[in-house]
Amino acid sequence: MASLVRTVTQNVPQSAACKRQQQRGVAAGAARRQWQPSHPQQRRHLLIARAQELEEIDPITGEVIAGTAMATEAGQRVEAGGLTFAYRKIDADPAAAAPGKLPVLCLHGLGSSSYTFRATGSLLAAAGHDVIAVDWPGHGGSSKPTSGFAYSADAYIAALNQFVAAVGLAGQQFAVIVHGYVLGQYGLLWRPAVSGAARIQAGELSSWAAESVAKLIILNTPLGLKTALRPELAAYKNPVPFLRPKAGSRFAADLYNAAGGPYAMSRRDADAYQAPYDADPAASAAIAATMDKLDWPALLRRVDEGYCSWRQPSLLLFGTSDQFIELKTVFEWLESKRTCMRVAAGVEAKLGHAPQEDYPEAINKALLKFLEEDPEFITALIVCSRMRACDNGHRWHNEDNCCVRTSQPCGDGFEWRQNESCCRKSQPVKADHQCGEGKRWHDEDECCVPTAQPCGDGFNWSGNEGCCRKSRAGKTHRKEGGNTQSGGKQGGADEKKGYGKHGDAQKPAGDGKQGAFQH
Repeated sequence: MASLVRTVTQNVPQSAACKRQQQRGVAAGAARRQWQPSHPQQRRHLLIARAQELEEIDPITGEVIAGTAMATEAGQRVEAGGLTFAYRKIDADPAAAAPGKLPVLCLHGLGSSSYTFRATGSLLAAAGHDVIAVDWPGHGGSSKPTSGFAYSADAYIAALNQFVAAVGLAGQQFAVIVHGYVLGQYGLLWRPAVSGAARIQAGELSSWAAESVAKLIILNTPLGLKTALRPELAAYKNPVPFLRPKAGSRFAADLYNAAGGPYAMSRRDADAYQAPYDADPAASAAIAATMDKLDWPALLRRVDEGYCSWRQPSLLLFGTSDQFIELKTVFEWLESKRTCMRVAAGVEAKLGHAPQEDYPEAINKALLKFLEEDPEFITALIVCSRMRACDNGHRWHNEDNCCVRTSQPCGDGFEWRQNESCCRKSQPVKADHQCGEGKRWHDEDECCVPTAQPCGDGFNWSGNEGCCRKSRAGKTHRKEGGNTQSGGKQGGADEKKGYGKHGDAQKPAGDGKQGAFQH
């Protein structure tokens, strides 16, 4: 087929459509920084993917052939749970395929479609992975029911479970890539809901290792509890009803998917995202129905709590130029997660809200190394975690950076803080009986002193605080008003040190040379 395409291309004059296709490619290339893979194997994967993309273009019209991975609409269909799911299935390159390489399931966010994974899917397939990218209900080429589907979190999760079974992924291990607002988070919730601790306790699964989701990749998905909704989505939750999008208004998916990144999107790609909303008003109604059922703070909490016990290897690959999700919220979210959650470092490109759209070639290196467990890549990952997995009878000790026995949760000189779930250095406070008879513990000097002199020189005992405090200089020199020159100096010194809440108000009128506090 490839040779036939090349032969036809050589013999047929270049059409206007073909010229337009080339111009689009030139414009898209000029809008991005030039990036060249450094590793020979990586270059091979990129060349294969680009060759597949060229073979999917009709040499006569210059347009992408319908039904291929690069087509604007997903070419495969499957019926599941009363819904029709559209999806892209990209078979692995036979030359690179191997039994140990996991299939990959790609899940897009609200207002997007499987089109966002067209390039990433082709690159992963060129490296030997079978890839399936699905259109969620109400999106892309999938069903957009106006009744019978709740458009709630539970409805989406149940639909995804039925799709996974329908395409033959159930019963085998695979990797999952999620991206985007709301539906990306529903994709994260699907895994605990389908194969969580309840199934293990029920005897359906023997251990976490037997779960279907062997690896998880998160691309720019809201995780932090303080993450705000995108402005386009926040409009649906506006407390003032007449400021919300009007019923029946068309969702601007082209602008929605083009926003949030450092690069300009081509018109063809923008039209591909917008096409379902231009063709069927039910697509825009699905966005409104989803937002109507959404409780945003509750969703963030549900994702946060659902992944506190997550143990499968996971990679977080976030574009640092995202205009909607701050990177610090991702690290805050990771503080309560296990070290199986890792953050990719050193991606050789500037990435925004949709890394798979901005620079699929650049993130492909990180994705493949994680999927194929490259030891060098694992050691290069930034580990952001406070909790570690320890064997039975042991717990993690933060300060010593190791596992300790549960009977001794913290090392010598440390104590367990229940509210912080970590070990902290013990405070240097001793009981009086530890100092011996006739002595008591002195906080400021951190030593034992005679009981007759409970505080050291220059310190006074504070009964309400139960500790020794430094004596306030000049405290006994303010009784007489201080009309001498020395009194004025003392008063000035007291005023600078701020003794008395109303030092400025007590300042005498005049030149201030005799500046003692007035009593």
